[in-house]
Amino acid sequence: MIKKLLVFILGLLIVQGASATYLKKTHTKEKSTSLDLAFASSFQQAGAVALSWQKLAQVQFIKSEHFFVGYGLRFTSNGAQNKAFVTAPGKVSEGNFFKKQNEDKLDTLFLTNSNTNSINLAIYLGYQISHKFMLEFNIDAVGFTFGGAQSGSFNAFSQGQPITTETAKVTPLNLLLTGDYDWGSLNSEFTLNYRLNNRWSLRPGVSFVFSEYTTDRKLTFNNDRFRNKALYPVLGVRYQL
Repeated sequence: MIKKLLVFILGLLIVQGASATYLKKTHTKEKSTSLDLAFASSFQQAGAVALSWQKLAQVQFIKSEHFFVGYGLRFTSNGAQNKAFVTAPGKVSEGNFFKKQNEDKLDTLFLTNSNTNSINLAIYLGYQISHKFMLEFNIDAVGFTFGGAQSGSFNAFSQGQPITTETAKVTPLNLLLTGDYDWGSLNSEFTLNYRLNNRWSLRPGVSFVFSEYTTDRKLTFNNDRFRNKALYPVLGVRYQL
């Protein structure tokens, strides 16, 4: 895992350096620094609140000046009751963008109450449709999570074993590796931003939130990581500094 983190950080630094060079060579019309508060909920005893700071820059891409790129820092608090956390690691679930998960290897940890609080570096991409509207996609890249330990019921569907009671803590490290190979608790959003005036914007859309716990001991398939994936409607309010 340490090797993966070092490789990812190195790649991030290379991308950041290349982006900085590109922006220096490219005509940049508009830059902005903003604060954002977003509320996401399924209205079923689950939901997330995200507070973020971000910097966006308008760049020219294929002769178009409608594109924005940026980065930010996001705090996400995600809480739920009676939620299922499923076998997380890609090397166990065998799932990715191109391959369906192996359901014979999926087991479930049921937590009565769960709450993950993460701080992540996020990546932002935007496309300006008009003066008032912009499409935005953002995703957490790397960070850490904190939260209390929880007790839950572990059901080893794959092995047909009796249900056991397990203690789990939030997975402390967050890392974007795509699909089931992701690590920890990550947040991403796809929104349609509506500019109310020069300072305020509304951002309705959807939020895809990962929350992950690590059990105190290894369970089936020598695995101790379990993840809940939640797709929420989201409404964000952004203030340009």
